[in-house]
Amino acid sequence: MTRFLLLLATLLIHSFLYSIEYEKIYGFHSNIQIQANGSVLVTEEIEVLALHHNIKKGIYRDLPLNFQLPDGTIRQKLIVKGVLRDGNPEPFSTDMIEGGIRIYMGSSNSRVPVGRHTYELTYELDRTVYCKESDCEVMWNVNGNQWSMGIDTISATITTPENTEILSVDGWTGEYGESTKKNFEMKSLGSGKQVFMADNIYARNNLTISVSFNKEVMSEVPFATKMTYFFRDNSLLVLAILGLVITFIINFLLWLKYGVDPKKGTIIPQYYAPEGWSPAEVLYLLNEGKEDDNMFAAQLLQLAVKGHIKIEKKDSKSNEDIFVISHADKSSKKQSLTTLEQGFIDKLLGKKPYTIIREKYNPRVAVAHRFLLSRIEKEQAGVYFRKNKRLLLLQYIFPFVSIIGMSLAFNYYGGYIAIIFITIALLIVMNIIFMRLFYQPTKKGRKMLDHILGLERFIKYADELRIKATNKPDMNFDFFERNLPYAVAFGKADEWGKKFQAQDIEARYQSSNYYVHGYSFHHLAYIGALSAASASASVAPSSAGSSGGGFSSGGGFSGGGAGGGGGGGW
Repeated sequence: MTRFLLLLATLLIHSFLYSIEYEKIYGFHSNIQIQANGSVLVTEEIEVLALHHNIKKGIYRDLPLNFQLPDGTIRQKLIVKGVLRDGNPEPFSTDMIEGGIRIYMGSSNSRVPVGRHTYELTYELDRTVYCKESDCEVMWNVNGNQWSMGIDTISATITTPENTEILSVDGWTGEYGESTKKNFEMKSLGSGKQVFMADNIYARNNLTISVSFNKEVMSEVPFATKMTYFFRDNSLLVLAILGLVITFIINFLLWLKYGVDPKKGTIIPQYYAPEGWSPAEVLYLLNEGKEDDNMFAAQLLQLAVKGHIKIEKKDSKSNEDIFVISHADKSSKKQSLTTLEQGFIDKLLGKKPYTIIREKYNPRVAVAHRFLLSRIEKEQAGVYFRKNKRLLLLQYIFPFVSIIGMSLAFNYYGGYIAIIFITIALLIVMNIIFMRLFYQPTKKGRKMLDHILGLERFIKYADELRIKATNKPDMNFDFFERNLPYAVAFGKADEWGKKFQAQDIEARYQSSNYYVHGYSFHHLAYIGALSAASASASVAPSSAGSSGGGFSSGGGFSGGGAGGGGGGGW
């Protein structure tokens, strides 16, 4: 009979507990001991009712670590000293969350029994005391505004260092920002000890307290600790500056060793291009080993000048620039081609009679374009210039380490995430600039560049320089035609044409393989359209593809001060 009554009583108790619709906090007591070094040692006793609704494995406590002071935001450090449940040690774990830390009380491998349980959390939080000229103050958010459960009774006992006399006390209750509600009682337990009490704190409401005391009791913060605080408050900015400065130094040293160019020679006007060099090769070296939109058109014009292809422009109802590139007539007088030029024609035309270049992808144009670039790169790299791409790894090792360090600092100390993205952008821009500076012509390449620059100078200022020349070139059609592809490469085709007399040039120009109706020899505007169309034709179309409260200069409020946060079940 006794066993039956005990079983019945147990069932009735469990039935009663489960009949309650919500979990709750019966009591929340906080014992705050202010330390002379500016930290507080806090012990929180939280008595909860667990029904396995939200509280299954235990409870968690969120505490903000970004503390807003009148002169800026600081980052606090929290150390968990221990967790008890019903007087016995309880396992716990922590996670960094936005603006703070979450402390999980309980084990992920077991459930807490249904019923009432008292959790005791002890932690130390530094940099909580705010000292002014005359006194020091601690404003403490006892429970925080983020609890999803109401609290039947709440209390907080706060003690000053060495029981120094409390000069003033205050407090607030209600939702975050409330500055008029003071639904609490307080009592002095001595000159340096005060207790605050309140009942029926609703979910998302809190009790915030404040005490001030004489600042002489506070100890001086050591310099090394101040430096630690500075780094913690400004970790992202410090790491960003450090990363940028060290990356610059590394790049500068690499540039001194690998990027300083040979001394530039005297630029003497040259009447002809380097022997055996096509306009595409000339432009590639002049453009520091990079392609240029004029390369393809200049190379086409060179082949037309040599009598191997014909360039025609077709009319279009849509005003689209359409060019037909075909083999030249058999009667055309042909000049010998270099290996590069012959390979280019083979890729562009092959055995086909013609190909069309327009602002639309053409696989044959793309193949010829790739051949031109790869062949020139192969012939010039290491002989006429060094791009020093092997330095790329050295360039990005430290920036990579810097970004990893900033990400870890953001996770632990918070801050403005925009600093990380700005730093990444600056590091990339810096490395791109230095990579371009690492391009280095060889001594042989420097001499070739001096020759090319001399040719460019002559094409630009031919009429003035020709007068002063001792070995004057004949400004006839053959000379005009020979240098025209190079003038196109330099982007000075019109300037070159205007150096010649029309009556000597126009007739032969109109019978050339590159004559386009409507364009005179000194106004070859179609070349620009040919360059643009070639660039488009060689590109395949793409497929669619939390902070704490803080002090306020206008006085305190509910949710202000250090501490706070919230909690819940897990």
